[in-house]
Amino acid sequence: MLPIFIAYLLEIAFAKPKWLPNPAVGLSAVIKKAEPYFRRRFKNPKTAGAALVLSVIAFVYLSVKFIIWDFSLLGPGLELLAEALFIYFALSIKDVKRKLDELKNILGEADNEQLIRSRVEIIAENTATDIAGVLFYAFLGGPALVWIYKALNILKEKEGWLALKLFWLFDYIPSRICIFLVPLASYACKMGFKKSFKTSWQAAFAGALRIQLGGLVYHYGLPVHKPYTGEPVNEPNQAHVQKALKLMYASSAILMAIMIAINYFWNVL
Repeated sequence: MLPIFIAYLLEIAFAKPKWLPNPAVGLSAVIKKAEPYFRRRFKNPKTAGAALVLSVIAFVYLSVKFIIWDFSLLGPGLELLAEALFIYFALSIKDVKRKLDELKNILGEADNEQLIRSRVEIIAENTATDIAGVLFYAFLGGPALVWIYKALNILKEKEGWLALKLFWLFDYIPSRICIFLVPLASYACKMGFKKSFKTSWQAAFAGALRIQLGGLVYHYGLPVHKPYTGEPVNEPNQAHVQKALKLMYASSAILMAIMIAINYFWNVL
């Protein structure tokens, strides 16, 4: 639990420096380099995609385990630091502002309401995958499991059926956790508590903010038309982006508190 707590405090306090190598960037480069090899090796696209996904999972697991083991030879303190840094690089709390700035650069002179909805969607998705998902798997299985989850998140955008199915399985519990976190966070932040009890994290955010999400939004820089969710009680504006960020921070703090409590009672009992 201590590496998770250290990683969380680091992510809350410091945005990731641009000059610091990020494992996610390296992993994306590895996948990009490996993909042509598997396409040449297997004629069937599905087989090639499945082989790539399974190979990346094995590579990620063994790499993370080996690096942490290597640091453990230098002392228990460095082992703990290595685990904390792996979790820190997987988390995205303060780092979400970088994603919002990138989106603004992509959209340029886009309609203001469209920009607001896209930014709130990014914050909601970030809360579910890059916070709830990362913290859950760090708590469940440590850094190696976290980076398998991150790898599947990258692969699902590039590969086919296996990556999508595995990510859906991995993301099922974090998504359900987020459905319960958002109402608790909305109550703590004095937002739309009753309206935030929904069946998806997107709808929970929409209900808490009392706006309608969906429609034409930008996902990874590409225009995507999503089903509408939530009631258009309020017209989306910049204040809703700030409120969504408050919900995100509150959700992360509540999840950390729950994890610390579970860890404490598990060890005591």
